[in-house]
Amino acid sequence: MKKIYISMGGKLFPRMLLVVFILVSVGLTPGSVRAFSVSIHEEITADGLAQRITDEGFLTSFLRPAVLSDIQNEHAQMDEKYNLNGAEDQRHFDDCEFNGAVDFINDNHFRAAQLAEPGGQIIPFQGSFNPWLATDYFGSLLHTSMDFYSHSNWVELGFPDGELDQTDLVDLSGAPYSNLQDWFAPPPLGSVRGDILLHSDDGLFLPSDWSVDESLHQAMIRDGNGQVVGRFLTTGTGALDHECNIPASDAFSTTVWNGFRHDEELEKDTPDRDGHDKARSLATLQTSYEWCRFIFKTGLLAGEGLPLALWVKPDGSPHPQLTPCAPEAPGPDEITVFLESVKVLDSGDSSEDQPGEVNLVLVVYDSPFAFHHSARSEAGPILVHNGEFFEATRLPRPVTLCLSPDDTSFRIALHGWDDNDNYDDPYYGDFDDLGGEDEVLLGFQKTWGVINHPSGSQVAASDNLEVTYRIETNTDSDDDGLGDCDEQIVGSDPHDLDSDHDGLMDGIEVNGSNPTDPLDSDSDDDGLTDGQEDANLNGVLDSGETNPNDADSDDDGLNDGVEVNGSNPTNPLDSDSDNDGLTDGQEDTNSNGALDSGETNPNDADSDDDELSDGVEVTLGTDPLDPDTDDDKLLDGQEVSVGTDPLDSDSDDDGILDGEDVEWLQNVITSLPSTAFKSSGHGLQTAFLSTLNNVERFIARGQNTKAIQMLQSLRTKVDGCGVTADQTDWIMECAAQIQIRDFLDLLIINLR
Repeated sequence: MKKIYISMGGKLFPRMLLVVFILVSVGLTPGSVRAFSVSIHEEITADGLAQRITDEGFLTSFLRPAVLSDIQNEHAQMDEKYNLNGAEDQRHFDDCEFNGAVDFINDNHFRAAQLAEPGGQIIPFQGSFNPWLATDYFGSLLHTSMDFYSHSNWVELGFPDGELDQTDLVDLSGAPYSNLQDWFAPPPLGSVRGDILLHSDDGLFLPSDWSVDESLHQAMIRDGNGQVVGRFLTTGTGALDHECNIPASDAFSTTVWNGFRHDEELEKDTPDRDGHDKARSLATLQTSYEWCRFIFKTGLLAGEGLPLALWVKPDGSPHPQLTPCAPEAPGPDEITVFLESVKVLDSGDSSEDQPGEVNLVLVVYDSPFAFHHSARSEAGPILVHNGEFFEATRLPRPVTLCLSPDDTSFRIALHGWDDNDNYDDPYYGDFDDLGGEDEVLLGFQKTWGVINHPSGSQVAASDNLEVTYRIETNTDSDDDGLGDCDEQIVGSDPHDLDSDHDGLMDGIEVNGSNPTDPLDSDSDDDGLTDGQEDANLNGVLDSGETNPNDADSDDDGLNDGVEVNGSNPTNPLDSDSDNDGLTDGQEDTNSNGALDSGETNPNDADSDDDELSDGVEVTLGTDPLDPDTDDDKLLDGQEVSVGTDPLDSDSDDDGILDGEDVEWLQNVITSLPSTAFKSSGHGLQTAFLSTLNNVERFIARGQNTKAIQMLQSLRTKVDGCGVTADQTDWIMECAAQIQIRDFLDLLIINLR
């Protein structure tokens, strides 16, 4: 059906729609029977013919904009032209016209399939092969299938039952059984599902003593004894005719039940009506299902390749969820189709001197009867004269299809169009029927076996195009060591050898002995890319490498990236980089890779330089950040070595700080062997100890000056060693002499 478009508010409207708009704006309506509004029908169409493109569930139509618009335009035709009371009830599932509505849907499916297929039958008054008439018929049948849920009591009968799925759709459509053949209607009072019986206008009679309980629009049928026989599936009766009336079989003038009113009781066309949301969700899923049926029916004619090529947009996935043609995960059996050349025999332009603006679409898919896998590639427009070849470098890119092991065959289709758009065409450059209608360029469609497909170049020709192509398997388009189908299975890009740009090829990441995620540049989220961790890029965990699958390769509490990239970097392969008895994570307590206030240094075994390692201090209870934990003027390490308590400033409780006391120094002198002293040694050792006793007496009396003088005098007895002791030294072993001299100096300093 050709449409004349008029611009309003920056949008194009069919002329007929404009007339309806004007009628409504002045308070006139073509008819009073309500239905989903045109806009709601259009929204349902877009949602039903859509693919999910985000995890959040955002939908976008998989059809080209002009194709979707042409399908949607039929809703205005159906509601405005065929919505007069009592007329064409079958188009809207009104007045219990179940058989008529089913026949209407089936007839429109037949016409849509025939007109979408180049070899289809001639449709009376329409001709043959016209994809834009096919969209009209498809849009019309969608309208009727949607109206079933808005105009019947299917929702009131309890659907959807829980989370929406295919089994919630009406049995008349075959959907609960994945039947893609025709819609059907059982005889009057025949079973639709279980106790749900059909309330048809075709010769339904009930005994006069039977009744129908209308509670909650369940339409419960009771026999003369009051026993429940079943529940009616019914639609609403209109204002002018009453085809839902059920006369008595034994008293024809008596009406057993008049049915539900459409406007006042059953219709769920607007959001303010009870059950609208459920009716809309069911209508949306039914729309998706009808797409699968359309592909099935065109497949019966071996013509599904054309709508798949020309109706579906370049990035479209024509596999709506929850349907018999829902997408399945890519399988391991790979088929890749390469176009070698396309010669344009006839672009359809009337002038031989005028080049065609040729667009080509290559589609590869499993089967229209088990339609779960498809892939496509598109190119154009390219200016090509008749008899010339489409520019080789701009042909549609190779298409890879990843089939399941159950798939035994696949189909290839290549078709195109000559773009006749003007620059002001809203769909300029895309397949559409506005302005100068684009000419369809028929190519070919071919079925091949997965196993026994041919090798080498194949040629297929039509009146419009001559195509040379070849089929290959086990391709690796980006030479990354991972086949194209394997890439689809894992989700990587078959045209990018390093999909996550981490320095490792996808094949290495998937097939290595230590496999990583080819879609995540940092598989373990440790701050280092997988390529940084697998330093030799071989997919193996080698010595000297951190593990790209273990955020903390040395299990020290710090991520590898923090250890490598921090301002105070540590060794990510050594849990205790400074060997102080504390892991790097214990020292870098906030795990940020920096040396912060209050933290010991994971790169310094003795952070406070008190001659005790940080780990020992933690064990002893001393402060690894305070060299003199008890503030007694002795380093914690010195106290441990001389036997005083680093946690008690007066270890012997004599009222003198350990650092000003002499006992610790006496302990050191006592521990020296006699051979360290001059001559017999014991006399000089005793003299040392005795002198220190006198020093302590002065310290206890607060006479530090005299104590210092005595210590300085004692120091002259140990001042000889540089290399050897001199004759006046009491301690002749230089290592011992230097130690005692240093301790005397420390004691003198502490007493000042």
